[in-house]
Amino acid sequence: MNAKPRVAFLSSRIDWISLQILILFVSTIIYAVIIWQNESTNGQVALDRFRATVAAVVPFSHFALVCVLGMFELGGLIMLFFFHKMEEAAKQGLQQGLEQGRAEVYSKWHADWERRRQEAAEKGIPFDEPPPPYPYPSNGGSESS
Repeated sequence: MNAKPRVAFLSSRIDWISLQILILFVSTIIYAVIIWQNESTNGQVALDRFRATVAAVVPFSHFALVCVLGMFELGGLIMLFFFHKMEEAAKQGLQQGLEQGRAEVYSKWHADWERRRQEAAEKGIPFDEPPPPYPYPSNGGSESS
C-alpha cells in the first residue's frame, strides 16, 4: 500500500484536506442561506439580518468543523480496520494455498515414487531410491525461508 502524505493536524491525508474544506464551506454557506431566509421573514433591515446571520453561523461553523473532521477521521479508521482485515485474510488464504499446493505436489511426487517402486518390484529389480521427503517440518508448522 502506498503511504499518502499526511498533515500533522489529526494526521489527515493531504488530498482529503481540500475535500474537508469544501464540505465545511458548502455546509456553512447552506446554513447561512437558511438563516438569512429565516431572518428576512422577520422584516429586519439588511444590517440587522446580516448580524443575526453571522451570530448564528459562527457557532454552527465550529460544530460543522468538528463534524467534518470527525467524519473523515472515523471513516479513515474504519477503512484502515477493514484494510488490515482484508490483508490478514489474504495472507491466511495465501498460506492455505501454499500448504494445499505443497500437499498436492507431495502426493504426486509420492505417487510417482510408489509407481516406480511397484514397477521395480514386478520386474524383480532392486529399488533402493528413498521415498520423497515430506515437505512439512516435524513440528507441523510451515517451513521458514
